[in-house]
Amino acid sequence: MKRLRPDLGFSLVELLCAIAVIAILMMVVVSTLSRVKVHSQRSQSVANLKSIGQAIMLYSADHQGVLPLMCSADRWGSPIWSTNVLPEYLDNNMTEVPGDRTINSVFVDPLLEFEKHGSLGDYAANAEVLRGFPSYPGEDGLRLSKLAQADTSRLMMVMAAENGGSDLLHGMWYILPIYLRGSLFDNPRARPSTRDIGVVLGVFVDGHVAAVPEAEFAENYRDYLFLEP
Repeated sequence: MKRLRPDLGFSLVELLCAIAVIAILMMVVVSTLSRVKVHSQRSQSVANLKSIGQAIMLYSADHQGVLPLMCSADRWGSPIWSTNVLPEYLDNNMTEVPGDRTINSVFVDPLLEFEKHGSLGDYAANAEVLRGFPSYPGEDGLRLSKLAQADTSRLMMVMAAENGGSDLLHGMWYILPIYLRGSLFDNPRARPSTRDIGVVLGVFVDGHVAAVPEAEFAENYRDYLFLEP
């Protein structure tokens, strides 16, 4: 009598089960890698903001306590704080951004894709803190006096930002808080950005960097952005 050899193959059900398990494992791996990547990018963004805050403090120490201006009187002339003022206080590491420009890597947020980078950087100065060209004699002194009385641990100086509607090549290097009333994250002008991670990253006047939850920022944005809430 001829002995039958056992079937060493897999049944269709077994194959389908194996494929399903592999697919689930792949989803878990991809999800984990994605979270690790975002965590790494967020950590680098925090480090960028920390470096920016330190550079601003160094500039202030060299200029009798005066903070850098966000721009000059004609705006598009220099100095623009992110590209013309602070780089001398930073390591000379440059990164290419759209518009055939290169800027200091500290101003390039890794949480953004290349085509979304601003030509003047991805972080915006709070115009309540880094002001434009002084409009009257003594304005800087008055502002420093107000800063000295403000809660510097609550007042955000530079933050992750995005342009609501303008061409990115025209930059988003400052935010005017007065224009944000009623439409904080939907404003067509330059505005704070959560970078789709649910928080606004920023460096505060006292030098610390924090991630403020979106809901908290939206509810209390005056405390974070206004010199006199």
